[in-house]
Amino acid sequence: MTVLFHALRATQKSWPIPLGRNRRGVRSNQNGKSTDMWKRAQVFSTIVLLALTSTVLAQSPRETAIREVIARQLDAMQRGDEMAAFAFASPAIQSTFGDAANFMRMVERGYPQVYRSRRHDFLKLDTFNDRLIQRVLIDSDAGTVVARYEMVEIDGGWRIDGCTIEQAEGA
Repeated sequence: MTVLFHALRATQKSWPIPLGRNRRGVRSNQNGKSTDMWKRAQVFSTIVLLALTSTVLAQSPRETAIREVIARQLDAMQRGDEMAAFAFASPAIQSTFGDAANFMRMVERGYPQVYRSRRHDFLKLDTFNDRLIQRVLIDSDAGTVVARYEMVEIDGGWRIDGCTIEQAEGA
């Protein structure tokens, strides 16, 4: 019996630490550490995790694909890659401008904020007259604007079929 008692006593450190209350009435473990702060941290972490997960899950594959096309065109423009930027335009836009050089001249003159953007943030994807419009907040040396990209699906992929610029609120 004594051996069993000593064996149990030796393993006591691995047992869960019982909770009590400290001098201030706050729940604490045997070491006097507050468990309320730990619980608050767990609740806060759970809320943050759920918020991040819901944002990621809310984005549909269609929305992801559309955003990828726009981001890649903006990146091509920043690099000065006319052919890559032109490739993301719809066939209607391509036929209007004929070649990549003409297209880039039009963007440089008519859309300076888009032509050399510093930063972009995707806003809401809207539907207007059965067309998908991806709104993008764009920041550049030429100012901060909201670009409204009209998207068209062609052969299972997305292309840019037009862009209009509006002044960003507060800019």
